[in-house]
Amino acid sequence: MIAGAIPFAAQPHDQDTGRIRMANSKPAIVEFENVDKTFSSGRDGTRALAGLNLSIKQGEFFSIIGPSGCGKTTALRILAGFEAPTGGKVSLDGQDITTLPPYRRDINMVFQSYALFPHMDVQENIEYGLRRKGLPREERQKRVAEAINLVQLDSHVNRKPSQLSGGQQQRVALARALVNRPKLLLLDEPLAALDAKLRHVMQSELKRIQAELGLTFVFVTHDQREAFAMSDRVAIMNGGRLEQVGPPVALYRTPSSRFVADFVGHSNFLTGAVTRIGSQPALVSEPGCVVWLPADPQSQTCTLLVRPEHLTLRTSAAGLGESISRLRGVVAERTYLGAQVSFAVDCGNYGMITVECTGPAAPATNFIPGTEVWVTWDRDVTTIIPD
Repeated sequence: MIAGAIPFAAQPHDQDTGRIRMANSKPAIVEFENVDKTFSSGRDGTRALAGLNLSIKQGEFFSIIGPSGCGKTTALRILAGFEAPTGGKVSLDGQDITTLPPYRRDINMVFQSYALFPHMDVQENIEYGLRRKGLPREERQKRVAEAINLVQLDSHVNRKPSQLSGGQQQRVALARALVNRPKLLLLDEPLAALDAKLRHVMQSELKRIQAELGLTFVFVTHDQREAFAMSDRVAIMNGGRLEQVGPPVALYRTPSSRFVADFVGHSNFLTGAVTRIGSQPALVSEPGCVVWLPADPQSQTCTLLVRPEHLTLRTSAAGLGESISRLRGVVAERTYLGAQVSFAVDCGNYGMITVECTGPAAPATNFIPGTEVWVTWDRDVTTIIPD
C-alpha cells in the first residue's frame, strides 16, 4: 500500500492483469430497481430512463456508456440525489436512498468541470468539506495529507488552481472527493476536458487509485475506449434502457444486439440467407465466395459480426483451409495510420468491408485503390448477432 494512503479495505488483485478480481459472490452496493425518469416539456415529456434495473458490486470500477441522450448521466444524477426518479427505487448498501437529499448520501462526485475554489490553495480545497463537517483540526490534517499523497500532489499543496495544469486540477478534485471517505465515488466525464495524452495518464491514475483503495467507482463517459481501459464491468445504455452489462471483453466479443456490436469498436455486418455446404451452415453470395457460420442460427436469415482486425487481404484464395471465409472485392480506399493501415473493400452484395492491418508489416501493405483482392478470415472469429 502507498504510504499514508486512505485506509479503505483493499480488494484482491489478479496477478496477470493487476485489476481488481471481482468474485461473483461480491455483494451489490448499488441497486436500481425499475427506475423511471421523465422530464416534463410542454404537453409531452421526455422519458430519460425506462425501467432501469442495474446492480453495481462492492469494490468494482463500473462504467456506464452510450450515445448522447441514452440516460447515462440521468442515472448518475439520480444516484447522486441531484434528480428525483419518476418511479422505482434506488438503494445504497442495502438502504433505500430514493428520497434522501444529496448531503445525506454517503456518496461523493467528481465533475467534468473541476469546481475548485480559485482563492484557495490545494490543501484548502481538499480540506473544505472536512471543515464543513466540523472535524477536529488534527483529523483534518491527517486525512488531507493522506489524500494529497494518494494523488501525488505533495509538492503542489500551496498552489492555487490557476497555477495547476488540467491534470493536476483533476487530481485535486479527486482528492477532495476521496478525503470524505465515501462508500461510493461518482465520476461524470471527469477527463473530457483534458488532451489525449493527459487523458491516458489520468486513466492510469484513476485505475491505480481505485485499486489501491478498493472503493466502488461509477464512471460515466461517452468514450468507450476510456471505459474499457479502466473498468471491471461496463453497462451500455440506449434510449433510456439497458442494452447489456458485462466485462469489456464480453461486450466486445459477444454483443447481445446489433446496437451493442455497432457501438463497441469497429464492426462489419454481413446479412444473408443461410444455406448449407455439406453439413456446415454458411452464407453464399457468388461462386467461389463463402462465409462460414460458427454455429446453426435460429432462423433462415442471420446477421454476422466480423471485426476489422480479424480480416486479412490476399491476392488469391487458393490453398485456404476449409474453415476460412472468403469474399472477393476491390480496394476502394486505403488509409495510412502509422502502425495500422485501414482498407475499405467493396465486396458487392455485402457492401463495404473495413479491414485493419496492424503490426510491422502494415506500413508496407501495398494494396492500392482499384486492386482486386480477397478478404479472408477464420470461422471462429465470426459472431452471430441475436435477432
